[in-house]
Amino acid sequence: MSTSQQDLDKIIAEYQRDGAAVVRGLIEPTWIERMRLAIDEMAASPPPMFMANGGGINGFFMSRWNDTMRAFSRTAPLVDLAVRAMDSKGVRFFYDQLFVREPNSYETTPLHQDLSYWPLSGRQIVSICVPFDHVSPESGVVSYVKGSHRWDTLYHIAPFSSHGPNPKQSAPVLEDPERVIAENETLSWELEPGDVLVHAPTTLHFALRNSTGDRRREAVAFRYLEDDARWLNRPGHFLDMDFTRGSLPPFSFADGDIPNMTSCFRYCARADNA
Repeated sequence: MSTSQQDLDKIIAEYQRDGAAVVRGLIEPTWIERMRLAIDEMAASPPPMFMANGGGINGFFMSRWNDTMRAFSRTAPLVDLAVRAMDSKGVRFFYDQLFVREPNSYETTPLHQDLSYWPLSGRQIVSICVPFDHVSPESGVVSYVKGSHRWDTLYHIAPFSSHGPNPKQSAPVLEDPERVIAENETLSWELEPGDVLVHAPTTLHFALRNSTGDRRREAVAFRYLEDDARWLNRPGHFLDMDFTRGSLPPFSFADGDIPNMTSCFRYCARADNA
């Protein structure tokens, strides 16, 4: 069932209050099929920044190398939702992130905030996560700590791997993630292809393993921002990692700059709703 304009007003209010919300039936079935094919194409011929492991696939900036991914990031449903969520007149595309979890995968996503990993400050930043399969708690749906975007605390990077870097950030460490989850209300939804999740950059969220024996989980998170978002050279941000620097065009911003995505990446998606 698609979402009406009246429903969308309510959903945006929930997003602003809770830090995350679900929009039902936003994406047309034709786009779901096109994106599934695009993911299969990338798996068969991996582009840069496409990383396969025993539990699935992670990919960054796939729209730089895949025309379908790039076109989808610019579609009206995603751009309009980003504009509404950020309460902005326009939107700039930041990057996309592909997540694939195979059946019986043991890979999990730790409790974290996206903004800890990004060289950005500001509130006009939003993530829209689009699943291309039925998603349930058993297959590792993303769960959110309700209202955590209002805690006014940006935590230290949570390691996604025991072998990953541990940057020296001044931010406080989230000492006991399990207790935080247990002591706070969490939000999660069963999702069908066409539904999307929208969440704020400081909302704490996590995902459990895909424990299903026969169901793959494919999703892409699209990140958007507007002019309130400014460059902040936060230690350990993912654009300063070797694998990122080696795959993207050179870029250099000073703290406080509005990131010029056109010069940093191939394109800038922007829609004005004046």
